[in-house]
Amino acid sequence: MQNARWKQRPAGSHRGDFGPDHQLGRMNLRTPEIRRQAFRGVQQGLAFCLSLPLHHPGGNALLQHRKEPRFFHEKRGAGHNYDYRQSGLCACFDDAVSDDAVMLYTQYSTLWDGLGHVGQMFDADADGRPEKVYDNGFRGGVDVLGPEDATPGPDGAATRFGARAIGIERLTGAVGSPAMPVATV
Repeated sequence: MQNARWKQRPAGSHRGDFGPDHQLGRMNLRTPEIRRQAFRGVQQGLAFCLSLPLHHPGGNALLQHRKEPRFFHEKRGAGHNYDYRQSGLCACFDDAVSDDAVMLYTQYSTLWDGLGHVGQMFDADADGRPEKVYDNGFRGGVDVLGPEDATPGPDGAATRFGARAIGIERLTGAVGSPAMPVATV
């Protein structure tokens, strides 16, 4: 089995089983019928979050380069833009706002980066040279771009890096994804 992104696939791989452009991995097996079967098992109708809190597991003993999430609020005038009275800007406002932010390593707790999380060095082109290959043959440096892959665009700004394919936005309905982080029992 091959497509435009690869000539051979690793033994035991599902690469290509769902078509050359699929970006859902084994999530393709979650058909409407499978979901209906799962919901038939619901007894109480309770919903609960399956995601870990952002600060878990805590520390970075396993992988030193992954830091805990950093929660912060931006400065606004003499204070911060958290529990901030907008009337300080203009008497016409009667709002109070709380804008907080999180700097998050997307693999620290619950995964937020879809199928672009781990690839492998594999000779997908059958030319004797391994290349960075992610799920279904999507390529490092092409479909998953690191900062060193960024090149100047026509406006001189660097191209955006990150997953151009196989990102978390494709995995709707996955337990633990931002799209549906709850389970029902």
